[in-house]
Amino acid sequence: MTATHYLQGPYRMVSASMGETPWYMVSFDRRGRCTSPRTAAEIAERAASGDFTDVILFSHGWNNDWMQATGKYESFVDGYVGQLAERPPAGRQRRTLLAGIFWPSKLLTGAEGRGPVIAGDDGGLTDPEMAQARGDVDELGLLITAEQAERLYALTQRDSLGLPEARELAELFLPLIARDGAETGESGPPDPGEIVRAWATADPPDDAVTDLGQLGYYEQPADPGSAPETAGDFSFDPREIVRALSVWQMKDRAGAVGEHGVAPLLTELLRTGIRVHCVGHSFGAKVVLSAICAADAAVAADRHVRSALLLQAAVSALSFSARVPGTDRPGGYRSALSRVELPILSTFSGKDVALTRFYHRALLRGRDLGEPDYAGDGEAPSRYAALGGFGPGGMDPHEATVVDVLDPGRSYGLGTGSPAPRVYGIRATRTIGGHGEVSNPSTWWMLRQLLDVEE
Repeated sequence: MTATHYLQGPYRMVSASMGETPWYMVSFDRRGRCTSPRTAAEIAERAASGDFTDVILFSHGWNNDWMQATGKYESFVDGYVGQLAERPPAGRQRRTLLAGIFWPSKLLTGAEGRGPVIAGDDGGLTDPEMAQARGDVDELGLLITAEQAERLYALTQRDSLGLPEARELAELFLPLIARDGAETGESGPPDPGEIVRAWATADPPDDAVTDLGQLGYYEQPADPGSAPETAGDFSFDPREIVRALSVWQMKDRAGAVGEHGVAPLLTELLRTGIRVHCVGHSFGAKVVLSAICAADAAVAADRHVRSALLLQAAVSALSFSARVPGTDRPGGYRSALSRVELPILSTFSGKDVALTRFYHRALLRGRDLGEPDYAGDGEAPSRYAALGGFGPGGMDPHEATVVDVLDPGRSYGLGTGSPAPRVYGIRATRTIGGHGEVSNPSTWWMLRQLLDVEE
């Protein structure tokens, strides 16, 4: 790869069998405002030039800084290009533009991978380490008024919280929590008591799981000796509450970036008539799905996104449901099914600890504690279970199918059969060994399959 200036023009040029391929990086702030408009405009201009047949739009997930995001893109692009060289496509050559989305998803942590130390400094952190460790609390403070933020900071400095204080924190962030309900067809804000009840039953990780760092969790378990003791009424560790709120916050941000930032870019690309392929990992799946659903309706009605590849998607398994169980509403991304031409490919893995063990706990509402599991592949534990942990749920058999991951050279049959399922849940436990392990021959092959389907 040849490096160029990342602030404008291509970030790098990728050498491939089809010639030099431009790779752009488009940046957005936390509200979804594009901070590299010249680069975005240049991508649209080149898409309209007729020199390219396809554009691949990538989005990373939570907890990635610039180097981590571009490193993951590079790993995937290199693997994909290498596979093209090893297995040249049988049809006509595609001339492809590459565009990576960069959005502020990094959760600030302590110097040794420790999570934020919110109460007293018993760990001997230096001042810079303590400032960094409080980053997630500061981010939450930006979502509320100055007066509310002062209260947030005061509560999170305590060693433990009682029920009234925990409820107070839940009430501070009800607007944030309510916005998350769109994925699962809910309307109106949840009851603060339900949120607190869920917090009271959520167990922290009982061992060190590096995979959780991909989803914003601490990479080291909390020191057992530092956990607050229960005396009389139930008490809460403020670190665990902040952790749960941070999941909601980053989900909300991913949605905002997709809806307000990436959607206008996607609309301009669709206007050009180029074939657009969207790839999203973790919360990056929420970015691309939000963009697909929020793209200009008049444009999207005539020119659909060609394909979507969701890698360990950190969105609800019910996102595509026609009617979410227990509600009269569809899943929040149901409309994506009519805006993407080819079947949506969505991986899920039993080895993704972040999405199979912890994701739904952070999003759990108290009223769900006694709910029976809905009918879906993988025995999903609640309506808040992740698509990347358990596969698509709440869909009719003709709309969704679950298949085992295939090795390069074997076809998913995406261009055959009528009518084809709208979603392929790809059981990828064999090839995806953790939440972040999504760049491998099987996932490169999925993208190859999507690009190789003839019109």
